[in-house]
Amino acid sequence: MNQIEHDIEKAKLIEKFRNMLNRAEHQPYLDTFKLVLELLDKAQHEPVFHKTIEALAHYLEVLPDWVSTGPEQDEFESELFEVLDDYNY
Repeated sequence: MNQIEHDIEKAKLIEKFRNMLNRAEHQPYLDTFKLVLELLDKAQHEPVFHKTIEALAHYLEVLPDWVSTGPEQDEFESELFEVLDDYNY
């Protein structure tokens, strides 16, 4: 991705986040936004962070099943989903 494309994508993400945050003022999820920002700030380089985000995106059907970073991710998701199912999430 070249610099112009990167800047455009970044601007779109900022705008989308701003809109979501403005909606959150009327919802009880402001603490969740704070937590996500802390995770991005302090743990964005941790493999478990990326694996968990991708797994949640699949679990909540934000990403289609065919989008995957590989067999290791699929195994991680399988084990995580088993735990979530055991606790009825």
